[in-house]
Amino acid sequence: MAAKYHYDETLHAVRVTLTGDVTAKVIKSAFEELYLGKYPGDVNAIWLCLDCSFDISVMDILQLAKFTQSQREFEGYPATAFVADTREVRDLCEEYKLMVSEAPYDVEIFETLKEAEGWLQERAELNSRG
Repeated sequence: MAAKYHYDETLHAVRVTLTGDVTAKVIKSAFEELYLGKYPGDVNAIWLCLDCSFDISVMDILQLAKFTQSQREFEGYPATAFVADTREVRDLCEEYKLMVSEAPYDVEIFETLKEAEGWLQERAELNSRG
C-alpha cells in the first residue's frame, strides 16, 4: 500500500491517494500524517483510493472516527471529501460519515474527484462571502 499526499493551495486541501492493500493500520498512519500537525487545523482533505482492496471492519472505522474527533486539532470548519467509485469504498465511507456526524467538520462522499473538488471550491466561495 502506498499513500501519497498532494497539497492543493487553491482548495486549501490535501489530496490523499491510497493504492493497493488497505488495512486499518495503514489508514490510521495516513490520518496521523494528515491530522497531527503537519498541515494546518483548517485544512480540507480529499481521500481517494485507486485499485484498493480493504481489510477493515466496522470496529476499525469506529476507532478511526474516534481518532479524528479526539486527537485532531481543529481550526475553522474544515471539510473532508471521499471519492468512492466502488460500492465497497462507498459503504466504508458511509459508515465513517455516520460515526462522525457530530464532528466539527463536513464530510461528503462523491463518485469523482472533479465532484469533490467542485464541492470544496463551492464551500470556499461561500465562506469568502461571509
